[in-house]
Amino acid sequence: MQGAIADRTSRHFGRLRRQLIAAALGWTVLVGGSLAWNLHNEQRQTLELATREARIHFNKDLAFRRWATLHGGVYVPVDDRTPPSPWMAHIPDRDITTEGGQLLTLMNPAYMLRQVMAEYANDFGVRGRITSLKPLNPANAPDEWEAQVLRRFAAGEADEISELTQVDGKPHVRLMRVMVTEPGCLKCHAGQDYTIGDVRGGIGVSVPLEGYQAIQLRDSRIQSLTHGLIWLVGLGGIGFGGSRARRRMVEEVADEARLLELSHQNQMILNSAGEGIVGIDDQCRITFFSPSASRILGWSADEIMGHKFHDLIQPGSVVEGQPCPGVNTCCPTLVKGQGRQSVGELLRRKDAPPLPVEVQSAPVLDGERVAGAVLVFHDISERQENERRRHELLEKLERSNRDLQDFAYVVSHDLQEPLRMVSSYLGLIARRYDTNWTRMGATSSALPLMGPSACRG
Repeated sequence: MQGAIADRTSRHFGRLRRQLIAAALGWTVLVGGSLAWNLHNEQRQTLELATREARIHFNKDLAFRRWATLHGGVYVPVDDRTPPSPWMAHIPDRDITTEGGQLLTLMNPAYMLRQVMAEYANDFGVRGRITSLKPLNPANAPDEWEAQVLRRFAAGEADEISELTQVDGKPHVRLMRVMVTEPGCLKCHAGQDYTIGDVRGGIGVSVPLEGYQAIQLRDSRIQSLTHGLIWLVGLGGIGFGGSRARRRMVEEVADEARLLELSHQNQMILNSAGEGIVGIDDQCRITFFSPSASRILGWSADEIMGHKFHDLIQPGSVVEGQPCPGVNTCCPTLVKGQGRQSVGELLRRKDAPPLPVEVQSAPVLDGERVAGAVLVFHDISERQENERRRHELLEKLERSNRDLQDFAYVVSHDLQEPLRMVSSYLGLIARRYDTNWTRMGATSSALPLMGPSACRG
């Protein structure tokens, strides 16, 4: 029994260990998945913020270009930073001189934007420019990414494209939107065969991600630290739960061992009991059949469990003074909830004639409800046989007494008859020879004493 308990305990502990490992792995996967999702979300938010900033700068550059285009460009003084553009030499009034003798040159939107970006891009880190597949100024020629986007614009695949790319070996968010030919554009680009509404190029903006990535790295570290702490707390909870489960399992194993020991002791007591013990439910179905009951009746517990108890009673028997429980009746113990005793019932045996028994019943109560009964019976066949023999001996003794009385009567009658005859003869002699009795004295007076009454004494 101890070996079986040890094997079960080992299996339970092994299953608990596997469950704890599975819980730890599941918790790790859950926390790791949450961390991965949050890190991905941080990266997405970084790209969204950078893209939003790129779009803000794009809208600013677009407004700046449209304002310059609306005014046909801007005249500025000529100096080393702003020389006349050789790419606008075909414009008659590219250069003008004021009344004061100041030389001015015309700056179109592309020239203006390129100069602004060249002088202030290093201060803000954001670069923007106008480019085209057919630029007037070769300096406005597109790079590889811009050329690819412009071809997609020309094919009508999109009006705006933003991507994460590398610029000078550093990550940037680049955004470009299609630029359509407007009436103000023809002042400089009329010689390129553009018409109003044609895709002339694109306005692009690139935003560096270094600042955003620094924020993302900081937030990612916080997320990692937070998730790490949550993971450790979860593992601690799993360990604590496993420890409690193990302790509870040890207690259950100890309780089971005590229960098995008690059950074993009860089983030994039941095996040693000479009486048969049967448990029935409230429907009179057999729920327990002790080894002694099997030994007495010959039925195994497997053969009899679930059957009605009245199936064991020989037809014609009575239980507690009433018919055996059947379809329309129930034994008084189940009906009244009171213990009863009955003698002389016949219980069927498997391979032998019915056995006379004495049955004692006690109710099994669930609160106030009778949930069943316990029946204890023992073999009274030997007692009945002894009773039969005693009755036979008593009958023989009574017959012997009657025979002895008859014999005594006969003997008494046969012995008294001769005495009565002697007494009669002595009476006759006394009457005939009355005178001679006087002379005989005491002898004659003693003769009446030998009469019938003296003989009977």
